Amino acid sequence: MMHRIDDSHDLECLLAVVRLMVNGLLPPSKLCPSIIAIFEQEEGISLTECMIGSNTVGAKIFEASLNITKYRGELHQMAILMDRIESLPAELIDMIIQIGLFSDPLGSHNHLHTFRALSQGSQHPQFQARIAAVLAMSSTRENIYQYWKVYYDFDHVSECGSLENQADLDLPTWLAQNCNPCLEFLLSSQALPASSYNSKEDSLLWHCWKTKNIKAGAFIISSMSSKELFNLVRFRDEPFEPKTIIMVCTWHLDWFKACWGVIKSDQNVTLSSLGSEGIYNICKFADIHMANELLCSRGLDLGKPLEGHESAGWGSLLSNSNAVEMGNWFISRGHRPPVNLVTKIAMSGSTELAHWALQNIHDYPQWREGALILTCQPESSTELLRRVLEYLRCDTIDQGEFAQALIKNIVESCCAQHFRYPGSCFPRKVEVDGGISTLEEVAIGKIRIVRSMQFPIEVVGMKILTRQVGLTQLTKALEELESVN
Repeated sequence: MMHRIDDSHDLECLLAVVRLMVNGLLPPSKLCPSIIAIFEQEEGISLTECMIGSNTVGAKIFEASLNITKYRGELHQMAILMDRIESLPAELIDMIIQIGLFSDPLGSHNHLHTFRALSQGSQHPQFQARIAAVLAMSSTRENIYQYWKVYYDFDHVSECGSLENQADLDLPTWLAQNCNPCLEFLLSSQALPASSYNSKEDSLLWHCWKTKNIKAGAFIISSMSSKELFNLVRFRDEPFEPKTIIMVCTWHLDWFKACWGVIKSDQNVTLSSLGSEGIYNICKFADIHMANELLCSRGLDLGKPLEGHESAGWGSLLSNSNAVEMGNWFISRGHRPPVNLVTKIAMSGSTELAHWALQNIHDYPQWREGALILTCQPESSTELLRRVLEYLRCDTIDQGEFAQALIKNIVESCCAQHFRYPGSCFPRKVEVDGGISTLEEVAIGKIRIVRSMQFPIEVVGMKILTRQVGLTQLTKALEELESVN
């Protein structure tokens, strides 16, 4: 449904200008230097339908800076005047559009918003066609560079050097941070190159990343050609710059999807230039659908070790929200987990991934190390420790010595937390296994789990430490453990 406008005062302002022009009373050479524009809404608008509407949208149509007596005719007379726009010469309509685009030094969002609304919802095809034609003109792109202070791409920046009178915030930069629809309108019309830079030599893509406008960044990427994706791009805060745009695309799932949509059908494009860094980034968000697609389309196996590096897939598993399904996919491809994966999982505290690893990684030394890590982390899951120790029951090592090491870790870690959070801040409450406990309660729970191993444990030295620290409940738990021994 089209939006309606009933702000007749502002509508008349536009029609007065049009009427004077059509009747020859306002020569084009004296057209106002500031044609300000309309339509705050994000959808199209019917200029005929708006004559009889009652929904005020607070829109400004056009405003002349000349001393024009505002036309205050009847609404049906306005409709007649609007229809006469179609009879204007194309050159005059083009001039109106150009003035609207470039009357403000750095570009006006209001003006651009107007033309976008008209081009999408206008009932006047002549005016709509002229908007598209003007935006596609090479002179428009040149004017964008000259008036909006915008570079075409990285090479243009290198060739031209810094522009004079650097703009605080040119229109394309503002759009990249604030208005996706108008930015997409400019990019789709090809008036604004997707690889543009502002006068401060910052790319539009960088501004999208800085402001977390991922959607706009994805559209910018999807507007590029395969060749453009291999151009260099400058990211101000990155230590190693410049990078290729395709490398930057690996920083976010939506950006890589947009990139893949561009290069998927171009078999001349390989992903070898991404190297270990790019592949590692992809593995952080890949799911099995993407993994299979990259394998079938480009022969890229995300689980395969890279030259001089471990498998990027295994290395980034802990950062992937699809970790379990990707772990299964790697194993189905015959890729063995690296020797340090269990310890990394234990340090992450991921219960889901640890349960998966217990079913797929059968290595007692790794799990012993994992158990020791879990006892060193005061906030780690007690349930996870229990499962790991159950798995290790069949281990042939000296279980008594191992149990002693576990208790020692539990006590020393809890005491260390006491010194970190002294006084009333301790025992600190944490969320463990779906509930809220104090760190002392978590430590006691872990001691009881280790006690179930039923091995004699020396606790005298540890009791002295807990008494000195003032952890009375933990001291009591150690005394109970001693009585079992």
